[in-house]
Amino acid sequence: MKYTGKRFWAFLLDSILMGFFLTLLHYTIGIGTIVIDGANTQVNYSIFETMLTGGVFFGVLEALTKGQSVGKILFKLRTHIGEGSFIKNDTTGYLVRGFIKGLLVPISLLSFIVVLIDSEGRSLHDMICSSKDVFEG
Repeated sequence: MKYTGKRFWAFLLDSILMGFFLTLLHYTIGIGTIVIDGANTQVNYSIFETMLTGGVFFGVLEALTKGQSVGKILFKLRTHIGEGSFIKNDTTGYLVRGFIKGLLVPISLLSFIVVLIDSEGRSLHDMICSSKDVFEG
């Protein structure tokens, strides 16, 4: 069954949290570049920085919570890894799946559009890892 609305809100919350994580990394270790344009100041991140940070963020988070992100916890979603997957339903498997999810952050909007189209409501990283999110409510 598809839980597109819950997945969207979980995705939005997790995206905001990853933005905070990127900002924290900027101010602690200097990741990203600062662009000053008159009165506006912004921090830009390269695709590589975004992918690597996303991989670490989601990989570690989902490994520690057995496949759940903060958004998934709040919206009572859990990741189920299928039997035919190349990753296992364990901490290492969730680390790998989260890392793959993070690598796809630059195209996350496309990945979410796939959720709307796929009959099982799976995103690109779910398809790669033979996983899907299930509602536990």
